[in-house]
Amino acid sequence: MSVRQKKEILDRLCKDFADYNLPATLTYSGYTTLVADPVLPRAIRKTYGNWSRAVKAVQLAKPEIFAPKKPEPAPAPKPAPVVAAPKVETPKPVAKPAVKKPAVTQGK
Repeated sequence: MSVRQKKEILDRLCKDFADYNLPATLTYSGYTTLVADPVLPRAIRKTYGNWSRAVKAVQLAKPEIFAPKKPEPAPAPKPAPVVAAPKVETPKPVAKPAVKKPAVTQGK
């Protein structure tokens, strides 16, 4: 198998694994059911010998395909809208009306 053909198969496998988000533990039969136009088994046998070697070649060529994805950070909560506190007017002290004391009369 020539280097050019091996590179073509590797590029196609890398593209399939990246486009379909396939795991590295996938078997060839699972690969053929998930991918619309899979690489033929004869081409894999001629270039890599078997499926596991082909997957290993993909892992070595493009390790970012199988790297664990970092979870996206949760969006920060929106701050509550600032509402101006209503002005509370303190009541003015009201002058009490003067209470007239009864006049004390003498003798009683």
